[in-house]
Amino acid sequence: MPESSVEDVAYRKTLRSWMIYDWANSAFATTVLAAVFPIYYSVVAGSTLPSRATATLYYTLTLSASVLVTALISPILGAIADGKGTRKRWLLIFAFGGAAASTALYTVGAGDWLVASIIFGLARIGFGGSVVFYDALLPHVAKPEDVDSTSSKGYAIGYLGGGILLIANVALIFALPDDGLGVRISLASVGLWWALFTIPLIRNVPEPPPVAGGAQQSQGLAETARSLGTELKRTLGEIRRLPDLARFLIAFLIYNDAIGVVISVATIYGVELRFGAIELTLAILMVQFVGIPYALAFGAMPTAEGKRRAVLLAFVVANIVLLPIYGLSMRVFGPADVGGVAPADFEQQGVVELGAEEFPFVFNWDGQSLIVTNSGGPGFTDLQVVVDGETVLDGDEPLLIEAKADVARIGDEVEIEVAEPGPHTLELVPVDPGGRLNIERVEVLPPPRQSNLGVIILGILAVQVVAAVFAIGPGSSLLGPLSTALTTKGAIILALCAYVVIAFWGFALDSVVEFWGLAWLVAVCQGGSQALSRSLFTRLIPLERSGEYFGFFSIISKFASFFSPLLFVASVLLFNSSRPAVGLLSVFFGVGIWLLRGVDVERGQAAVSAPLA
Repeated sequence: MPESSVEDVAYRKTLRSWMIYDWANSAFATTVLAAVFPIYYSVVAGSTLPSRATATLYYTLTLSASVLVTALISPILGAIADGKGTRKRWLLIFAFGGAAASTALYTVGAGDWLVASIIFGLARIGFGGSVVFYDALLPHVAKPEDVDSTSSKGYAIGYLGGGILLIANVALIFALPDDGLGVRISLASVGLWWALFTIPLIRNVPEPPPVAGGAQQSQGLAETARSLGTELKRTLGEIRRLPDLARFLIAFLIYNDAIGVVISVATIYGVELRFGAIELTLAILMVQFVGIPYALAFGAMPTAEGKRRAVLLAFVVANIVLLPIYGLSMRVFGPADVGGVAPADFEQQGVVELGAEEFPFVFNWDGQSLIVTNSGGPGFTDLQVVVDGETVLDGDEPLLIEAKADVARIGDEVEIEVAEPGPHTLELVPVDPGGRLNIERVEVLPPPRQSNLGVIILGILAVQVVAAVFAIGPGSSLLGPLSTALTTKGAIILALCAYVVIAFWGFALDSVVEFWGLAWLVAVCQGGSQALSRSLFTRLIPLERSGEYFGFFSIISKFASFFSPLLFVASVLLFNSSRPAVGLLSVFFGVGIWLLRGVDVERGQAAVSAPLA
């Protein structure tokens, strides 16, 4: 085999091994961070806390603390890794530490909230720290012309791996007895998956060389750690002398803040609009898998040649235009029971404050389902639920409001589903006649939405066919001139334009079909915007100090989750709704586009090639 062919085979093997780590660590992002562990922490690990709200608070504090630790240590460890040539070594320390902690989540049982917080915090630090050094390896493993496609393929592979394991874990949770064993096995599987698929990186990705004459080569860990302030000051000083890098970082801080909020509040927003749990779970899985081809498409757009680039651009643009048209048309003109349009509210809908502390407990209402909020603790009794004289079942067993507990609890909620609307009577029967009762309030829920997910998905797939026909035909001709000038920066701006549409549409949506169309549009641009932001950053930094700069990039990423959530807090306080905050996210994306347009990538590359000192 010719020497050039041998080198090419080795190079491709290195790229694949680097990308497979995205497959490895995405299992933590999907199963632990997004889908399984937050609920398990609240319901099981936090079962001895005063309320689920307290459990949510402790979980959030643990998450925030772990993110803060990662952000603070990343730049200094990045500088150490650059100086000593240990980027890969630090990646493996964080990766296997995080994997071990994820596996240890299997040991978390009922009431183990403190143990759960410690183990989860360590796992989250492992996840965040490994990603810093994983990203820092990108400019060393990929040639400049391959950076965009390699970064995007990594995101696509991550979507696939995280989605596959999440599906397997959800099936396992439903298959095993309802004693938490399925959840614990699922959490442990993340660590095993993470460690197993890190092996290709260990074997095939070389350790980049250290910075020649780097100051950190002769320093120990403790001595270097004390120089954190100096390192950050130096990096900030250099960034001020690299105006295009500085402008990109500010733009990234703003638009990535909003992207992070879209990802994190989508499910909560769906719950607020009374979309079903199954629909929301399926939407999360859909984004995981639909995001794969679009991440690849965004990664290929800046480097694709001829008509292929124009077709890719036209296909993405068609989706940005056609998906909202489809969703809004189905909402306005389609059958309400297919599109999931909200029915008219019940007259008695809303919260009824009770403070009932004596038996018998009877509540009459005209509507459908309820949420009952109660207090519990020592001396309280579990309550059997009876509606219209019939015992309500949870599977084959009577539904119980579990108020008897070892510690005082407040604000526990139980949803009581009633099949038909109309006048109903709720009676709560004590399991222990001598026990106490405290029903804080009852909420009469709005009528449920009726939808047909099969028809909705067929409609979205039809949109994809129309978009493909348009892209192959007139779209590639119409957008051909624009596609020839499309760069990595331009592709990011295109994704941010899609997010502007998402923000406005999210503000106005009020049907299941729109939620699914919106989720599909998020899948179109989410992976591409993040992957290309990573690859653009690699072009604007000194290659030999990628660890230090990606450590700084990590700080920006972590603190980029601060501003947009405040919008949602203010929106709920002022309007009792998240809708205004969703709409205002468009401002973040608009400002990000404006700032990004002013970034001159070629000038930035030339500046970083010149000596910084």
